[in-house]
Amino acid sequence: MIDDLLIDVSQYDMETWAPACFFAKGVRRAIVNVYQPADARVRIETLRANGIRVVGLYGFVYFGGSAFHATRDINWAIELAKEYGIRDVWVDAETDAADIGVEV
Repeated sequence: MIDDLLIDVSQYDMETWAPACFFAKGVRRAIVNVYQPADARVRIETLRANGIRVVGLYGFVYFGGSAFHATRDINWAIELAKEYGIRDVWVDAETDAADIGVEV
């Protein structure tokens, strides 16, 4: 049984970034979006420094675009997982490439 809270941190959360507050509210585990690797590194390192274990990373997939857009974020997540010794990487697949201006 897991008795702590898990938080999902995306690239949109940097304005409200407060790992010490998360910890104070019971968050002990996190999964982190890897849209911008530099931001993801900040999130991973500050979560860990505040006692929150990063249990996974995820990348966003844009269907219908180029192979680059379909795999870029996943490849970033895999590389950061290797770098930080994080075991799990997930695929966030919820939109098509029209969101980034590709009409396919």
